Amino acid sequence: MTIATSGGVTRNWLDVPNDIMIIIFEKLGAFDIHYNAQRVCSLWHELAKEPQLFRSINFRDVWVQYKSSDAFLSSAKDAVARSRGQLETLSHNGWELDKLLLYVADQPNVLKHLRLENFLNISEVIFAETVIEAVRKLPLLEELELKWFSFPPEVLKEVGCRCPELKCLRLIPSQIIRTDYYGMAFAIAESMPQLRQLSLIGNGLSNDGLKAILDGCPHLEYLDLRQCGEVWFAKRSRIKKRLNKIKVVRYPDEPFYD
Repeated sequence: MTIATSGGVTRNWLDVPNDIMIIIFEKLGAFDIHYNAQRVCSLWHELAKEPQLFRSINFRDVWVQYKSSDAFLSSAKDAVARSRGQLETLSHNGWELDKLLLYVADQPNVLKHLRLENFLNISEVIFAETVIEAVRKLPLLEELELKWFSFPPEVLKEVGCRCPELKCLRLIPSQIIRTDYYGMAFAIAESMPQLRQLSLIGNGLSNDGLKAILDGCPHLEYLDLRQCGEVWFAKRSRIKKRLNKIKVVRYPDEPFYD
């Protein structure tokens, strides 16, 4: 494998030191390493087994490149296994989301950042059972992002109880499955006092729910209420004064895309 430089000098990729190749592979990301780079030559195949390359795994949107859900899940499990307990970040929005999450939870890991999107409309029951089982084995979780799910209160309570390090929670509700916004707000308030960042875009919580969150999460530094149409308050109201104490607040009437 050779490449010509601007000065006309030809260099062989195989002569590049391994530590430099590792840096290059890190720029590719776990999917491109596993799906493409490792197939180039035997040397790259061996480099693609380095655990540090799989500390962050992002399967968002790339799952569509596999011929079947079974093929994707097999590849995803192999990528997780290559992290050898060093996996810190997982993002996914497609096939076998529930099975992949449970597999990750069952492996040695130091997962801190989990970002899931319900692109394929997983049922509320499967979602609830999966998350409750998984978070029991993810005590180091610091960031959780869930898009297009409903948020059963019992799920959020379990997350709060099992993940004492959780600092960042981002929730965007499903437009198809009914969400118990009242129960959701009080579950957050009762079980996540350590939160620093909370995003509730498009959420149907009420003023009572917001007050409960402000009471139960006293360390909030960022609060996103965009498109929360059921929340309202006057400029000089008590709730507005409390919001003024938070470093960054995105209000319901602010644009979603900016």
